[in-house]
This record gives sequence, structure tokens and C-alpha cells, in this order.
Amino acid sequence: MSKFVYVTFLGFIIGLFAFSKPLFAQDQIKISRFSLENASGKSFLLDSMAGKKLTVVVFTSSHCSWATQYEERLVKFYHNYKDKGVSFIAINSNDPSMNGRDSASRMQTITAFPFPYLKDSDQKVAKMFHATKNPEAVILVSREKYYEIVYRGQIDDNPLDTAFVKEPYLVNAIDSLLAGKKPAVSVVPLRGCDIKWID
Repeated sequence: MSKFVYVTFLGFIIGLFAFSKPLFAQDQIKISRFSLENASGKSFLLDSMAGKKLTVVVFTSSHCSWATQYEERLVKFYHNYKDKGVSFIAINSNDPSMNGRDSASRMQTITAFPFPYLKDSDQKVAKMFHATKNPEAVILVSREKYYEIVYRGQIDDNPLDTAFVKEPYLVNAIDSLLAGKKPAVSVVPLRGCDIKWID
């Protein structure tokens, strides 16, 4: 093998791993225990909110139209699964200076979830999850010392009308996991509003 071919091949391999690393890193995210407050200032620990089998975390917003379209669906899912060992948590990580509806004082009066709706004021939890969009659904499974992400992505493929949903990604993943199976689709590319980061 000539030196040129060898160097070219080596560069290709290094480049392949360099570009793959973020994907591998995301696949291996381990979520540490955390606590956040709701709009009333009450603190919630992840362990106290986690389901016996699965915990669904949804990064959402009280002003993003993509996210607000899913509020009724999330409430329905909560009632459908709450007695099956599945818990739901909503997290608002947006910078409230971008829209007051995402402030801790207003978000819960605008969005009335029957499960914890928490404010990630310093955005540390969103960064730990590598969250980027509203809405963004994540399913966690509790391990001995951490939580493992087993699904990440869209809730379904139609935010505008439930009647035209063809791919209920989140529900399919929950049902598969409750049946002891790996989800057929565990990562779905996101659509929605970008999380508004604090400068």
C-alpha cells in the first residue's frame, strides 16, 4: 500500500469516527437524578415522579404552537397509562425573556397538566438531556444508578389533527416497552420550536 493511499485511508477512518462520535454520545446519554420546581415553587425529585416501569419526559412550551397542539393528547396519554406503571413529566426550559408565557409564574396557569409541569430555569436539565425542541418526547427506564433513554423524538407525525395521525411514535414506543420489547423506532427526527436558550 502506497504512503498516499495509506494516509488517505487513515484520514477517512479518523473522519468517520469523528463525525460518528456525537451520534454515539447521544445514544449513550445517561440521565442523572435531578430536581426541578413547578410554577408554585414546589420542588420535585425525578425519583419521586418516575414510574415503576417507564417515565415519559416531554420538553414543552406554553407559547410554541407546535407544543400547545399536543397538550390534550398528552393529558389523554397520561390517563391511559397512569395505572400501567408509566409516569409523565413536562419540562419548560425556555428563556422566559423571549416570551412571558414560559415564565414560572404564568406557564402553569396557561397549561394545566394533571402531571408535574416543571421549570428548568437554568436550563441544566435540557442540556443534560441534549434537548433541542418543543415538543420533544423522551422515555426513560430506571437503572441502578441512572436513567437510560430508550426513546427520543416526536410524539406523532401530525400536530394539527389527531384524526390524521399515521405514526403515533410515542404511543408505539410505550406499548412496545410495556410488552417487554424494544421499540421498532427509538429515535425520530424532531420538528417544532427551538428551545429558547439563555444568552
